[in-house]
Order: sequence, then structure tokens, then C-alpha cells
Amino acid sequence: MTAALLVIHVLISAVLVTVVLMQAGRGGGLSGSFGAGGGQALFGGRGAATFLNKATVVLGGLFFATSLALAILSARGTAVQRSLLQEEAARARPAAGAPAPAERGALPGSGTPAGQAPAPGAAPAGGTPSQPAQGQPAPPTK
Repeated sequence: MTAALLVIHVLISAVLVTVVLMQAGRGGGLSGSFGAGGGQALFGGRGAATFLNKATVVLGGLFFATSLALAILSARGTAVQRSLLQEEAARARPAAGAPAPAERGALPGSGTPAGQAPAPGAAPAGGTPSQPAQGQPAPPTK
């Protein structure tokens, strides 16, 4: 429905622009550039101004109506939909049993908060000193 209305809206606006440009203004307008009296021969002596004025009013009304209908349809569709940022924020909210914010910043499996290096010679959490931490070289065996 919205796509069809949008196509009609674009067509009305293109015809409206054409009709407005064809109207004779104080300086003769675009209709005078069709040749010597070419615009007059097509629409008649006084009929050109009257026909183009009526066409402008009708097309302007149709443009207004389609603009209003498109605005209502677009507002109706966004009430149900959420943006990607809103969905991510909803997913990022901690659940009732989620870890505390201080724990969330910790490095996984290290027991060390993010941004702090483990003490030299300290064993990683959950491991023994003989097991190297990830990314650390194995201690020499004797």
C-alpha cells in the first residue's frame, strides 16, 4: 500500500512541477518559450491560464493528500518497530542473575579486572603454577 501511494505521490509531484513551470508569469514563463504563440495555440487564448490554474489547484490538493497519507502510514509503522540500537540496549540490560558490573569487566578466566595486569609470578585463577596462562610461554622444566 505504501509503495503504491509513494509512486502516485512522485508522479503527482512531477506533473505539478511541469504544470507550474508552464504557467505564464509576468515575464511570459516557460509557456512563452515554446515559440511564437506556441503555448497559446495549444491551449487557446485565455484557456491556457485557466486550465493551468485549475490543474495546479487539483494537483496541489492531491499532493497534499498523498503527503498526509504517507505521513500517517509511516507513523503507524514505526510505533511497532524498534531500531537496532534499541534492540541491542534491551539485550545488553543485565538479567536478574547477571554478574555485577565490576565482574563483567574482568578478563575471562583470569580473575583479574580489565585493564590490570596480573602480579608477576602469580598463578592464573583456576590453574596451577605449572600450567601457563594463555599467551604466556611455558615455564622451563628442570
